[in-house]
Amino acid sequence: MTEPSPELISGDQPRPRRPPLSPLHRGIRLLAVACLLLLLGAAAGIVAERDYFNPAGEHPLSELNTIHGLVDDNYYYRPTAGTPEAAFQRDLEYNAIGGMMSSLDDYSRFLPPKQATEASDQLAGEYSGIGINASFSKSGITVISPMLGQPADKAGVRPGDVIVAVDGQNLTKMSEDQALDLVKGPAGSKVKLTIDRKGHNEPLQLDVTRAKIDVPVVNYEYFAATRTAWIQITIFGNKTTAQLDEALVKASADGATGLVLDLRHNGGGWVTSAQEVIGRFLPARTGPAFWEDESPGPGGAASLPIINGKTEAFDTPLVVLVDGGTASASEIVTGALKDYGRATIVGEKTFGKGSVQKVFDLTDGSSARITFAEWFTAKEHRIQGIGIQPNKAVKAGKGTGPSGDAQIDAGIAILQHGSSAAPSATPLATPAATPAAISRESGSDALVIGVVPELLPRWA
Repeated sequence: MTEPSPELISGDQPRPRRPPLSPLHRGIRLLAVACLLLLLGAAAGIVAERDYFNPAGEHPLSELNTIHGLVDDNYYYRPTAGTPEAAFQRDLEYNAIGGMMSSLDDYSRFLPPKQATEASDQLAGEYSGIGINASFSKSGITVISPMLGQPADKAGVRPGDVIVAVDGQNLTKMSEDQALDLVKGPAGSKVKLTIDRKGHNEPLQLDVTRAKIDVPVVNYEYFAATRTAWIQITIFGNKTTAQLDEALVKASADGATGLVLDLRHNGGGWVTSAQEVIGRFLPARTGPAFWEDESPGPGGAASLPIINGKTEAFDTPLVVLVDGGTASASEIVTGALKDYGRATIVGEKTFGKGSVQKVFDLTDGSSARITFAEWFTAKEHRIQGIGIQPNKAVKAGKGTGPSGDAQIDAGIAILQHGSSAAPSATPLATPAATPAAISRESGSDALVIGVVPELLPRWA
């Protein structure tokens, strides 16, 4: 590229060229510009009367556009052509949008294309990778569990293994997203994992061929001695209802006389999925699944219905397990089953997320999630910031019963021997609707979600 002429600052003395910034300093400069864009955009309404760059009557966000133009015209280190220029403009835009969204509540968020794709994969219950449930730390990726029959399981990956390198790249200095992205990849491609395993002095090297992973979001186990079925739902996604129906059919075939529905560590998901899960345990005539209030002022709450299907367990005694990771859509299910006396709630207080977001998918693959309402339980108890208290408080830990899990064992004991908190199997009468309430047709909330992203499982 031809070097531009130096700018003259006095007489004929040229100003010396500044040396190029390091990548770190350039990143700091870019961040500073993005922050400046955000601050000026947020302050637009306050300074609208000033006439620096904002003629009377012009839209208050003109300051943001003006600063964008000033950056384009004046910023010394901006790219000048081609892909770097496009990436520079995209980063400015994404940072400005992200900053605007960050000034709202905790769950109104902008997701760039990569993050939006991962969030969509989580709800769809499928992705391409090696098939592990994972957590991340400075040591690398810890395998919580390999998914049964998936590539990692077949290659010999075990629970507790720590993946410290992928294809020779050390993970200890990477972010969680960077590390997980290295493990994931197109189906059919190969990846070499370097693993630290307890009891082995030297790291293990395992070659794994990636595949399309169909994630089980509902898990099932039958305890024959107590005739109790344990059904765990990990997320309210696209496949949850179908997999729950399969589990209920198994429970019936096994002769289960009691069900333990495990919603611990469930960060939520699609609203419709939650309505359908409630509908497996309560008939639609019972009353609303929950209430949705879009109005900041009093009144205006809308009732959303219970959605029934071909599979039902209306009369089977039921216990629901909850904890601090039971959030949003899973709190809606918990609240309905508790309010109608359909289940005994066992465990610890839930997370307390009663806000609900609309999802807007944008043409570039990014996504905006904007809080537009609050949820209330079937009997109009508030969830936001409060959570749901269990009928029977039981701390997490090892158990002495058939499952070895204290909370599951407590649920089984209630189903076997009863409890002062145990309800009858028959739902209570429908609660009276508030005068301001209106009904909403099911299916109108197809793009409505209730989820805490940090509580969703990480897959690789």
